[in-house]
Amino acid sequence: MERWERIARYTLLAVGVVLLSLDAWLFLFNGGHTRAVSLLFLIPLTFWIFWQALYEDNLGTTKPPTRGERVMFALWVWARRLILGSISALCAFGTWHALQGQEFRIAMPMAFFAVMAGWVAVYGGGKSRSMSDDRRVHRQRMKRYRCAQILPCGLTPPSRGRLAASRKPPLTSNVSRLSCHTKSHAGLSR
Repeated sequence: MERWERIARYTLLAVGVVLLSLDAWLFLFNGGHTRAVSLLFLIPLTFWIFWQALYEDNLGTTKPPTRGERVMFALWVWARRLILGSISALCAFGTWHALQGQEFRIAMPMAFFAVMAGWVAVYGGGKSRSMSDDRRVHRQRMKRYRCAQILPCGLTPPSRGRLAASRKPPLTSNVSRLSCHTKSHAGLSR
């Protein structure tokens, strides 16, 4: 990890801790509108900051996701779908309502916002600022967080670290070993 990446990570963690403290203070000691602002804006923002600081760079790695990373990803995806899906539905309703009143100058931006919010609700954002890689990055994320930790041939993927030497692949029959055609496990089928 480069120096600027460490600085960015520590800065995001510090901001996340401050926002988490602010969330707790607003939620516990205030009521009414400030509690609603805390629930609707600051908590998702805090969650996003911790995701960016801890797990965003793991997408292109072969390191298996941790349980915490999987939980945070699932929470983030469903919160994004719920919030942005609701915004998309409200904008679509606003478009329909504006079209009923012949207000095309209002209907066009509302339709645009409905489509954009719906797209981001379903696919999220990619690495570029355009929509060109959103679906590809979405598929990569789904593959990373929903993939089984057992390969099709029944062997676990090789891991790094001190425990790698002590782990043994699960016992499988010769038939399942012969059906595995991956390069990394080609030596085991002989």
